[in-house]
Amino acid sequence: MVTWPEPSGRGWVINHLLDAEVFLRLLERVYSPVLVRSARLAPILTDRSRLEMAVTNDVLQVQLIPSEPYSMIRHHALMLFEATLWLPPRERFRWGELYSAIADMAMSERIEAPTVGELADIESNGLEAMRLTAGATNDPSAVDALLEDRAVEPIARYQLWATAAIGALWRDFASREAPTEMQWQDDQLARYPDESYLAETLRRWL
Repeated sequence: MVTWPEPSGRGWVINHLLDAEVFLRLLERVYSPVLVRSARLAPILTDRSRLEMAVTNDVLQVQLIPSEPYSMIRHHALMLFEATLWLPPRERFRWGELYSAIADMAMSERIEAPTVGELADIESNGLEAMRLTAGATNDPSAVDALLEDRAVEPIARYQLWATAAIGALWRDFASREAPTEMQWQDDQLARYPDESYLAETLRRWL
């Protein structure tokens, strides 16, 4: 939502917004139940680490053959997880703690992780809400009202589960049954093209 890759000639261009305030404020709305309980995590949306991850994940994404259909919740979770590993240790572990806390929050009223189909619906509804509300983000005077509007609820729910999916990867990585970090990543990349990628990890770790 802050950066996006586009093909250009024989390569790719990573585009970015000049102002990420609306995106960061949306994340603040989603993450606030966790952030208000932890002074350690409070700086997480103001230290620029999320903006750095936005660029890094797109640089990684254009180097992989995308799955079809591509899930912005399940497949893209791996891109954002890998981008997290590129952060300095303090920021990396802050995000890992947040991912895990958001995963717990997302599951607080559920018994089982969402199915692939349910996540696809959450994603579709979120992306449609983004299209419908995009115009309002160009008017600074309308942003406060927009972020309180029920129209952004599908976007907030999409962001909640996108973060929870990274949380499942974070927990799987921490458990590391594979002998090395590189082997764990090789295993993920081998499974990444699967259209149901991450479904089993979500069931196991959420």
